[in-house]
Amino acid sequence: MWTGHLLIVALAALAPYISLGVLLLLGALARTWERDHRSVTARRMRGATGSGPTWAAGLAGPFRFLLGLLEVTPQALFPLVLGLLVGLALDAAWTPLQGSPRPTGSPSRQPWRSPC
Repeated sequence: MWTGHLLIVALAALAPYISLGVLLLLGALARTWERDHRSVTARRMRGATGSGPTWAAGLAGPFRFLLGLLEVTPQALFPLVLGLLVGLALDAAWTPLQGSPRPTGSPSRQPWRSPC
């Protein structure tokens, strides 16, 4: 099982957008399979026989896939947004430490003096 994770991480290093697509696809497929399995199992527990529960789960599968994709997408994009925010925070913290002069138009360090 860990080999699959290793392959996805290696793919992310080589082709990050393809890896993101694979992550979204596999996550949506896993959620679809789980919902279909629970649906068939619940119908069988209620006494359904034959291929009816399987057919019903198969017909609902595309809609469950779209629902799973909607659920997985924010989970996959959250680390990207978090990385962007951390990068902005690091840049905002690093800029004053470099000792560069203030841009023109910024308030002076001595607020009691007039800018004239």
